[in-house]
Amino acid sequence: MLETSYMLLYEYKYDPSSLIKLRVLWPPTGSLYQFDSPGILRCDCSKPQLMTAHQDSEQLTAKPPGKKTTVKTTNSFTQNNKVMEIHPSAVILLLLLAASFTAYGQPDDIKPRYRKFLSQHVGLRVSEHACDREIRKRDITAPGNDCKEVNTFIQANKNDIKVVCGKGGTPKGKNLFKSNKPFPLVTCKLKSGERRPKCQYRGKKSTRYIVLGCDRGWPVHYEEGII
Repeated sequence: MLETSYMLLYEYKYDPSSLIKLRVLWPPTGSLYQFDSPGILRCDCSKPQLMTAHQDSEQLTAKPPGKKTTVKTTNSFTQNNKVMEIHPSAVILLLLLAASFTAYGQPDDIKPRYRKFLSQHVGLRVSEHACDREIRKRDITAPGNDCKEVNTFIQANKNDIKVVCGKGGTPKGKNLFKSNKPFPLVTCKLKSGERRPKCQYRGKKSTRYIVLGCDRGWPVHYEEGII
């Protein structure tokens, strides 16, 4: 029996298949240890950890004679002189934690306002020739089902737009933030019609800094575009 012991730095991960994984960060071997039992390791897994790995190797000779010799290897991990154990019963806790971070922890009262903002103002592939179709498809109107005079679509993905409410924007007072970089826009202006479904628009492309109304880091209102 051969036993080796060494120190290593690892990071803890679990994937949708509920496998516990320990990836070696130091020494830089890229080794990955995987456990088939789902659950939580008894350690602080919020950051890379230093632990001791023990490896026991036992040489096994297969029978009948003449076949290849195999080596059976067993790995165990210790931290603070305690063997790290996996607790299958903790799967429920993992699921609850995952559910609690749905939509990046977005508060319930912001969800409908954020969805409305996305529907009215986010259109990565909206063209200036598609104003009528997009406004009709997204059910964008003024109060009383009147035609909305102006509507602006931001040609960017929602994650790039969201950062304007944080490090990607500059506070302008109240809840308004101005983007630190310009965005491509399509502005749809009403050219005829008063009420749906007779609204017809003329679209124009431009590149402008955008000013958004934000609530707790989430865009909920498009204020204006600034050249």
